[in-house]
Order: sequence, then structure tokens, then C-alpha cells
Amino acid sequence: MGGPLRVDGPRGALAPLMIVVALLGCSWALLTPLFQAPDENAHFAYAQYLAETVALPGDSDRRFSSEEQRRATQATEADALAGNSNARAPWVPGAYDRWRALQARDPALRGDGGGPNPASPYPPAYYALGAVAYGAGSGGDVFTRVLAMRLVSVALLLVTVLGSWLLAGEFFGPGRPELRLATAGTAGLLPMAGFVSGSVTPDALLFASWTLALWLAVRMARVGLTARTGVALGVVVAVALLTKTTSYALVAPALLGLAFGAWRRPSAGSALTRALPVAAVAALMLAPFAAWVLLASADGRASGTALVGTQSGGGPAEFLSYVWQFYLPRLPFLTEYAPDLRPNGLYDVWVTTGWAAFGWLEVRFPDWVYAVLAAVTGAVALLALISLARHRRRVAWPGVAVLLLVLVALALGVHWTEYRLFEDGGQNFAQGRYLLPLAAVAGLVVAQAIALLRSPGLRRGALAVWLGALFVLHVASLGLVAVRFYA
Repeated sequence: MGGPLRVDGPRGALAPLMIVVALLGCSWALLTPLFQAPDENAHFAYAQYLAETVALPGDSDRRFSSEEQRRATQATEADALAGNSNARAPWVPGAYDRWRALQARDPALRGDGGGPNPASPYPPAYYALGAVAYGAGSGGDVFTRVLAMRLVSVALLLVTVLGSWLLAGEFFGPGRPELRLATAGTAGLLPMAGFVSGSVTPDALLFASWTLALWLAVRMARVGLTARTGVALGVVVAVALLTKTTSYALVAPALLGLAFGAWRRPSAGSALTRALPVAAVAALMLAPFAAWVLLASADGRASGTALVGTQSGGGPAEFLSYVWQFYLPRLPFLTEYAPDLRPNGLYDVWVTTGWAAFGWLEVRFPDWVYAVLAAVTGAVALLALISLARHRRRVAWPGVAVLLLVLVALALGVHWTEYRLFEDGGQNFAQGRYLLPLAAVAGLVVAQAIALLRSPGLRRGALAVWLGALFVLHVASLGLVAVRFYA
């Protein structure tokens, strides 16, 4: 058997890291103006309606948001600020006092929203958690309740950091704390991870549940399937599926980890004996989401899905043409798929908006910063590949297979969604933040690159430089947002 599920090995570095990540996350929660994170207005409207009415939004006869939210949006000019780098909030002395006086004189309704919004087709797991935070802040105003919900997202980022630490332990084993710290530190200190997790968003729960699921799947692939790890994996994947339908991409890697784990089970048996636990865990993963889909369909919702398009498209050849043109210039024999499709999505999307694009993605560093980040990303990836080749006899290849599958599945899922949207006449969809559920995998790549150094002293030095640079970039990102909205 695989032994107890615990954080083994040196843990002295984990607590300070989590304190730093918590402080940075709280800074984002306090600094980012109201609804100046992607779709935060929609996510708050969903959670508020659920908290106030114990019902799900999406009723076409109701308004997008409550009267209270509309007043707060108007008072802060949040809609005018969103995505408009030239706009500034009306930081007028006494404005908040006048808003509070209006609220006291004429209280706004909190439960009259519930209409369709971009988030209303989403499953309810994160919003139920957000509703608890909303209730905890119910004695305050709308800004207090938004902050309470943002702090829950920050707490979920700490779960992501812990899951990353555990995942690294499966790859590198005990006694390599610098590699575990590199993995967890990368996941927690990425600027976009802090920004997104400092807002009201189901992505925070998505990051945490995916990281824990990957840890459990890799653990099973390494030491075998046990009842405890199987149940834990089933529950975590079920939570992920009930958070966002992006988690379709998590099912196949989780099943692959289960299959490896069943093969490694200490109690050998027939193929049927090995398959039954896999089937049971798969049912535990999928049954809650299937129930949600049935409920959503009966209630007239989009079957629990969002932004997937409705047209049949032009088949695999056209999809592959779209993917080619996303990353590379169009070849002469390819039909131009979309006039505004990026000629280099690897840089323009995954690097630029994956590293640092704040607000509604309009708050960015100068172009040279992203060129440096792209060079660093490429160098780290190359060093990690060299390190894998050098240490190939010690690499947990079943775990690598799980992680490669989840990377491919998530990327294809994002591309398929954007392709279907283009078929429906929509616009660009892919954003770097959609790869953040794999922040722990990015951390493993960094750790593998550092493992290339033979000397423990050199590894610790490289780790200090890396985490220090990430921290400086993170603080600079906070400063960039402060200048954008408050200068």
C-alpha cells in the first residue's frame, strides 16, 4: 500500500511560502476595484442571487443583477472602466459617504437579480461556497461582501499551493525540499494566479481542485490504487466538474491515473477485479455532474455548459487548420480561418496573458517585459527537457503521462471552444488564465530545470533567484494595477 496521505519530508519552507502567498492574495483582493477582474460582475450576481433566494440564476424574465449591484456599479463606474485603459474611476471625496447615505435612506434590493448572464449556465459548486462568504459579510455593504468572497478565493489559492507541494513530493520524493518549494512557489507566486484568485471567480476553486486531483492521480500511478486515494480522487474530480465545465479535460487524465493505480494494486487479481474499483471511482467522479446536467436541462439551462457554440463546423481538417493558424503563419494552401486570429498564439495568448494581463486583460506591462518572460519560459522548458533526459531512469513516467495528457486535453478543450465560437460568428476566446489550473505543472517544470544542477548549493541559489524574481514581478504587477486605477 502507498502509505498515509500526509505532507512528509521537510516542511519548514511551506509555511513561510503560504504566508507570503496569502499576503499577496489579500493585496489583490483589496487593490482590485469593484468588478475589475474578468466576469467578476457576473460571478457576484450569481452568488448573490443564490445566497438571497436559494435559487439558481438564468430566468429570462429577470434582470442580470440586483438593484444593489447595479447601484454599486453605477457609483464606481465599473462598466465604463472595464477594458478601457483610458478610463479612470471617479475618486471624488465624499462619494462613498453619499452612496452610504443613499443606501440608508433608500435600501437597495439584493435578491431581484437572477437573470441570464455569462456565468448562469455554470455549475453551482463555487457559488455555493461564495454564498457562505456572502452570508458571513451580510451585515456590511456590497463592497464588504465582495471582499469576503474574494478572501475565500485567496484561501483556495493556498489549497493550490499545498496541492502543488504534495504533487512535487510524488515526483521528487522526500528530502528534496528545494524542488517542492520551487513547484509550490511557482504556482503561488505567478502574478496571474494571485490576481485571478484575488477576485470573485470559480477559477479559484478550479485551480485548487485540479491541483489536488493531479496529485492524487499521480500518486496512484506511482504507488497504486487504494480505497482512500480512489474516493478522494473521485470527490475532487466531481467538485471540479461541478465548478466549471473546463474540467471535462480532467476526466481522461484522472482515469489514466486510476488505470495505472489499478495495475499497481498490491493485491493482484483478474482484469475484472482490477477494473471494478476504476469503474466505481469513475462513477463517483461523474454521477454528481450527470445529475447537474439533468437538472440544468430540466430547468431550461444550457445543460450545464457555457460558450461551446452550436454549429457543426467544417470537420477535423478545418479545426486543424484553425489550430495551425493560431500558432503559426498561414500556409499558402490554407484558407484564412479568421481575419483576427493570432498568427502566434503561443506568445500572444499563452505567454502574454498567462503571465501578466490584469483588469479585463487591458492592464499590461510594456512589450519588452513579455519578450523577456517568453525567453525565460522557453529557457526553463528547454532545461527541464534536458533534465528529464538526464534523469530518465529516476523519472516517474506514468505520472508524466498523466500530466502530458491533462495539458493536451486542456489546450484542445480551449481551442475547440474558440473554434466553435468562430463558427458561430464569435470573437477570440482563448486566454492565458485558462491554463492556470496547471500552475502546479508549470512549477514541476521549473523544479525539473533546477534539478539539472548537481550541487545542492547551486540548486538552492537558483531557487532563491527564481522565487525572488517571481516575487518582484508579482509586486510590480500590483504596482501596475495601482497606477492604472488609482494614479
